[in-house]
Amino acid sequence: MDRRNVLRIIGEGVAYLSLSLVLPGADEKPSASNGNQPNIIVILADDRGWADLGAQGVLSSVAGEA
Repeated sequence: MDRRNVLRIIGEGVAYLSLSLVLPGADEKPSASNGNQPNIIVILADDRGWADLGAQGVLSSVAGEA
């Protein structure tokens, strides 16, 4: 097996796995909400370490904290 075939097989596996996780819930209707939804923030950043966020105790030089 050459590298191209290995990458194709891995790509197909990832696509199959992601579709199998998403598609089962696609036909379900959303239930009536009572307004108490969770507060979730997703941060997608490149080259950011665990200790770079203010929630981890890092002082901001821009805000004049440091």
